Amino acid sequence: MTDFQPWPAPVAPPSRPVWPYAVVAVMLFVSIAAIVAVTMVHDSSSSSSVPAPNPILASSFEDVLHNEGIWNVSADGGSEVCRELRHGSHLFPIVASLQSVYTLNEHDAGFVIGAATVAFCPEYVAQVKAEAIAAG
Repeated sequence: MTDFQPWPAPVAPPSRPVWPYAVVAVMLFVSIAAIVAVTMVHDSSSSSSVPAPNPILASSFEDVLHNEGIWNVSADGGSEVCRELRHGSHLFPIVASLQSVYTLNEHDAGFVIGAATVAFCPEYVAQVKAEAIAAG
């Protein structure tokens, strides 16, 4: 008698570079951000404070992640990506941080970084894109 398996055994996805997913996420979120009016509240009393995400934009950010199958990262996680960029962090330490905190694979971490950058700190889009392409 054979064991019944209603689903096939999970297969590990092939290892792929992170940068294409970050670039795709940036392009996808740029189109959403163009539709949504972006207003961010910034507490200027502290240089290390992270702006509170606009509720509409935060919801759109989370919707984009959910459409990609990423359910465990909230707008606060996206804001944390921007905090790291503001403190001078580079792409790969942020990828590693997202992988450990949210148990994401490289693809999903790259997607979160791209989407968060466009949504919450667009001034870093060029830097993230350049680092991703250079890492190629």
